[in-house]
Amino acid sequence: IIKNSDLPKGEIQLPAVRAMRRKRRIATNIVYKWKSRLNLGGHKMIAGKHYDQTYAPTLSWATIRLFLILSIVHGWHTRQLDFVLAYPQADIPRPTYMDLPVGLKYKDSNGQIIDPNTHCLHVKKNLYGGKDSGRTWFQHLRQRLITPIADGGLGFEQSEHDECVFYRRTTVLLVYTDDCIVFDTQSQDNIDTLLQQMKKLFDVEDEGDLNDYLGIQISREDNGEISLTQPQLITSILIDLGLLDEHGNELPQKPNIQETPMNSTNALGPDVGGEPFEYEWNYRGVIGKLNFLEKSTRPDISAATNTCARFMQAPTKKHGEAVKRIGRYLLGTRDKGIYLKPNKRRGFECYVDADFCGGWDKDIAMDQPDTAKSRYGYIVKVYNAPIYWSSRLQTIIALSTAESEYIGLSNAARYLLGTIYLMEEINAKFHPLKAKPTIKCTIFEDNNSALEIAKVPKMRPRTRHINVQYHHFRNEVASGRMAVERIDTTNQEADMLTKSLNQDTLQKLRNMVMGW
Repeated sequence: IIKNSDLPKGEIQLPAVRAMRRKRRIATNIVYKWKSRLNLGGHKMIAGKHYDQTYAPTLSWATIRLFLILSIVHGWHTRQLDFVLAYPQADIPRPTYMDLPVGLKYKDSNGQIIDPNTHCLHVKKNLYGGKDSGRTWFQHLRQRLITPIADGGLGFEQSEHDECVFYRRTTVLLVYTDDCIVFDTQSQDNIDTLLQQMKKLFDVEDEGDLNDYLGIQISREDNGEISLTQPQLITSILIDLGLLDEHGNELPQKPNIQETPMNSTNALGPDVGGEPFEYEWNYRGVIGKLNFLEKSTRPDISAATNTCARFMQAPTKKHGEAVKRIGRYLLGTRDKGIYLKPNKRRGFECYVDADFCGGWDKDIAMDQPDTAKSRYGYIVKVYNAPIYWSSRLQTIIALSTAESEYIGLSNAARYLLGTIYLMEEINAKFHPLKAKPTIKCTIFEDNNSALEIAKVPKMRPRTRHINVQYHHFRNEVASGRMAVERIDTTNQEADMLTKSLNQDTLQKLRNMVMGW
């Protein structure tokens, strides 16, 4: 504690902010921890004075799913770790001063109460709330992880292709801010040894085997297969939409359950002059929750959610009804998610599809040219288990089905390259694996023209206008790292990411992708 008059010239006091939070179990929704945290008022921090950079890497669920699949296939051991009050374990990088927290009384050496208006705190540790707090913590953690054991560190090596992945002999450490997953290719004893070493450098807790991680319930079946579900998030969405009561229980008047998340006959588009949105729930807030849900465990609602998200700026009643339809679909499937059932006979695969001008509306095309844009989607699978999927509207207007399919193929290949590099790195670190992964990726497409453009670099009058940026993966195809093959439309798994489907088709593709 110092006097305000002793502050260095030009320094300011940042606010002290209290944050209250309840943490619940995913499966039961029971509160198991009450948290009160003193935060730094980062909204008052000045760039160049209090911080320079704010970027801190975040572990993606695609990487988590990839390692979970490998753990099933190769019999790896797993453990979950949690850093207790992670951020304050690092020192703050610059001199920082903060107001005395409201509600606390401080005494000086003479026992006199200190006036909070004339004194402040000189912050020594990296508090939550600062603009660069996340980066400061990650840099602190990374430095201790990669420092050799002989020099007092843990002797890990950071991945060149994912900043949140660290290797040490038989062990892999995945870091998501203050939550970690540890995989070991040999035994739980190696993980126990690592944990004891980490406790000398950090305040860290052993959370046991994987269970609740980042809001997702992870369950391991008797046969080793893993399910990923988010019942708590789905329940929260249904409460927001008024499809469940405030306690998450069914209403006396049960809502109609939908078998598909989108209307299979009428595509959702701009509703010019439509009835205003007058629902009590917040459209933008529900879409935010649906976006997290579909990216984590529910690819079956990707196309519907992405389509509804386009109209967050000015939704109408029609758009609200489309969101409620997604909710009615989730109401009948709220205990479902992704079931990772790896098949060792399958390799590294990607399914790509596009819907040419699927939202075209001739009545409003002059005022809404975006209706002419095509939607593409792709699913990346390892050992026939999904690790990543995407459903997006193309940024340009394609002039043909072949062009829209080819653009989708090119965008999928961009993601695939990074995943190929990561898998090659994993194979090099743990060679030889019990079942060596096939690093060559097979991309399945159901349009012959797009396949020919990808394989045969000919300039044709109808395709020579395609921008060179979409041809980048041809070298990978020519080198054999990627193989582009045709698949029958009825088995095109990415079809569920591009358009609305009838119940039978959706159920068939959902079973192929999600396992139910």
